[in-house]
Amino acid sequence: MTLPIPDLLLHEGRWLSLACDPLGSWLDRRHNRHLRFRRNPAHGPRGYRAQWEIHRGRLFLTGFRARLANGRFAGIGTIFDAYPAQFYDECGANDAANQGPGRFAFWCSGPLVCPLGARLEYDRSGPAQLHQGRLLLDFQRGLLVGQRVEQVSASLQAA
Repeated sequence: MTLPIPDLLLHEGRWLSLACDPLGSWLDRRHNRHLRFRRNPAHGPRGYRAQWEIHRGRLFLTGFRARLANGRFAGIGTIFDAYPAQFYDECGANDAANQGPGRFAFWCSGPLVCPLGARLEYDRSGPAQLHQGRLLLDFQRGLLVGQRVEQVSASLQAA
């Protein structure tokens, strides 16, 4: 069994793995619950893989790959077509300040977790494994409001 490939985030010129699912809260919204993705061993139980970028202090979804339950390809447009343009205008997603390399992630609030350094524990559960440290990127409505690096304590590293 292979580990699912994690989502990727481009931040300050570096590609980082994500140990979280920033798209999950968007897909859980009422108008998106009809979206069902085929399970794919490489994409894990979610059935999709996403790519992200932080650009000018904002989070953008820049790539999305999945197959719908009926076998059709699903791209970025597929997961945003359940809402009218007026919805995106009202929530500010279409504002000039929020234009960038993909779809502005206005729904994303809370921390994004990026593992740093060597993996200390091997676990087939996926990307949320124990590493030497992690980068926490705090977002509020798609805007980067803080970031910090946390190191794993020496006692956990020795275990």
